[in-house]
Amino acid sequence: MWSKFNPEHGKCTIIWKIENYTFAIQRKNGEVCSIEFSAEMIDYTAWSLSLFQDSENKSRIGCRITRCPRGPESVTIAFKVVVISPLGTDVELENVANYTFIEKAQYPPENEDTPITNCVPVSALWKDTLILKCSLEKVTCPISVIKTYFARSRIEVVKRDYVWTLKKYNSSLQMCQKISIPLNYEVHGMSKLNIELYALEKNDEYVKIRILPDVSAGRTAFVRCKVSLLNSKGNMIISLEDKHIFNKYPKHVWSFPNFITGQMLNLDQNPSGVFHLSFKLAVSLNVDSQKEQIAFEFYENLDIPGNQNSLNNDLLHLYADQKLCDVTLTAGNKEFRAHKIILSARSPVFESMFQNDMLEKNTGIVNVADMDSEILSMLLEFVYSDTFVGKDMDTAIKLYLAADKYQILSLRENCSSFMKSNLTVKNVCELLVFADDHRDDRLKAAVQDYICIFESEIMETEFWETFMVERPKLVSEILHKVSLKYLRC
Repeated sequence: MWSKFNPEHGKCTIIWKIENYTFAIQRKNGEVCSIEFSAEMIDYTAWSLSLFQDSENKSRIGCRITRCPRGPESVTIAFKVVVISPLGTDVELENVANYTFIEKAQYPPENEDTPITNCVPVSALWKDTLILKCSLEKVTCPISVIKTYFARSRIEVVKRDYVWTLKKYNSSLQMCQKISIPLNYEVHGMSKLNIELYALEKNDEYVKIRILPDVSAGRTAFVRCKVSLLNSKGNMIISLEDKHIFNKYPKHVWSFPNFITGQMLNLDQNPSGVFHLSFKLAVSLNVDSQKEQIAFEFYENLDIPGNQNSLNNDLLHLYADQKLCDVTLTAGNKEFRAHKIILSARSPVFESMFQNDMLEKNTGIVNVADMDSEILSMLLEFVYSDTFVGKDMDTAIKLYLAADKYQILSLRENCSSFMKSNLTVKNVCELLVFADDHRDDRLKAAVQDYICIFESEIMETEFWETFMVERPKLVSEILHKVSLKYLRC
């Protein structure tokens, strides 16, 4: 169901989390994964965002925006795509100020070489997770509706650890040994990986390691393996990590890079003759067959008519011109003249104040001691215009508190929507406490949803450590929701 608001005034933001990003496998068109989303506030259009990798260097990625078949014949938007970094140094992939899309149009067009020039440093990844933020807005109209939603794509990975013990190995003898490592369940038809260890000749310098599936993979599969040589006491002598893509053709064999020499296995250095080979394997599931997406509820600002509403304009001019004012509000050292009838219509607190025999009614002066002048000014502008312009999180929180005090519910909802649309790893704990303290269930649910999708990133921060100590009950609620999420996967 479409939301009831003007579809021509809006901005849509999607925050897309791609888990196990480095296991992504390129398709024939270069794409590694994609996601579709709707932007009702931009002429009821729908879009897809595709991610590309440089085939030679996975740290270089590009993005393509595609317009899906929905909405008018053409729409002109501005859009920006960035990689969100845990260090706060975001990497910009696209920033286009004006581009007209017809149905099925793409940027950049698919018949052109996709410009893969941006490099994502390792510091931009949250433990093998890539987080993209894409913002779209219509360039021909002022923004009145902002929607943000979150999505997750997970490249499923099977991980197995195995230790192979080699007893009484003599490097001067020819050797050929085999083991099979089960994967617990089938990965593209593979139920296990076979590992062969052998020396081609008696004096061969390196011990050879070959890895091959028990059957041909039904689809392309990505395998990462770390092999470590350990002595009889379990201390590491040497290790090497490498990766390989198993294609669909039969008898595909991966010859692991040579790194263990016969000298390392010399009995003189290890009289017991016992060595261990440690294998740490990670095998990816194809993103097409095991792609998981979790889309969260849209969070939007209330529709704001703005300049199209003559009544709001007239009321705002009445306030700005200070005509027929009959009450003065003071905050700090500033005074604001207003109209009792307007304040009463917008706030039940003001209505009660001016109807009952209170000091404010008799003196015509309302002293707002617990509010700074900037917040009071913004509150009065909203009272007269019904227009909210988000500034920053600190201001939104203060304005929320002011709206809550005077029971201006529409302003409080606007402030809440602004908070939902500006959640970050750094502020999410603070906002969860804020929502809980003020019994704002909708804001609290939104913050909890955000934590559930970015749980690994958030739970590594110092903010979370403090949060666990100070609010254990809220932590318990979050961990319960996170556990339910994984049980449903």
